[in-house]
Amino acid sequence: KRTGAAEPLSGAEFTKVIMLAMSGRGDEVPIGAQGQVINFELGALTSEILSATARYRQGSSYCPPKSCSTAFQRYTGAIMMGRTRLSTIVCLSPAPQNGLE
Repeated sequence: KRTGAAEPLSGAEFTKVIMLAMSGRGDEVPIGAQGQVINFELGALTSEILSATARYRQGSSYCPPKSCSTAFQRYTGAIMMGRTRLSTIVCLSPAPQNGLE
């Protein structure tokens, strides 16, 4: 098990880590893969924002994913449906080189 590995994961290893994160067992994500998981979630969130915007412009309602999504994606999905308000999302990265996150 690569608990302290700093190098990025690839292929099947990364898929397993994403599945762990989606199942709510994020505490089992190796340190080296945490940045990849964060970037995966940000990419998925960006995709959902674009989808919600396109639906809004077409005059139809947005329906967020109910499966194969993380708790964060489901939370922000409710925001994009207009059922709740978002005041702040704070991301604090412990790594000094990830300041743009």
